[in-house]
Amino acid sequence: MIGSHRRSRFSSAWRRTCAGLLLSCSPVAAQTCPCPKYDLAAIVKRADVIFVGKVLSATDDSTEATRNKDGTWWGGVEYQTRFMLDVSTVLKGNPPRFVEVATPTGLCGFVFVVGKTYLATGTGQGQGAPVITDVCRGNVKEDAIDTRAALIRDILYPPRPR
Repeated sequence: MIGSHRRSRFSSAWRRTCAGLLLSCSPVAAQTCPCPKYDLAAIVKRADVIFVGKVLSATDDSTEATRNKDGTWWGGVEYQTRFMLDVSTVLKGNPPRFVEVATPTGLCGFVFVVGKTYLATGTGQGQGAPVITDVCRGNVKEDAIDTRAALIRDILYPPRPR
């Protein structure tokens, strides 16, 4: 009886170890978004808006047919998550008080959490269009906002030599 108990406990631990190794070696676990080399100055220059805001809501949606750059349909399904943020501080651009932010789902999507505050960087604010962002654009969560905002201010408004 004691031997069978040890065997089942050992095999259970062995199964968990093997499963963990398989997951950590799987292609999904090894994939990351193919971001270009991180350069905050370039991100700030390309951004239409940079602001701090609290996430109020989130919704998922999809577009069933999308045009290629040449105008032809490729017919894929594009999924994205849209967030509504209440803007408290603007560093660049002129976003309204409440801004819709869209990010792709999957590897490149930035994960915003409802109720949390973020520094968001994106493009495309205009004529009711959402701000577009992803993990490559330098967004940060609450604990890093002050540091990132100071760096961005130094890029936007460099100190003048005396």
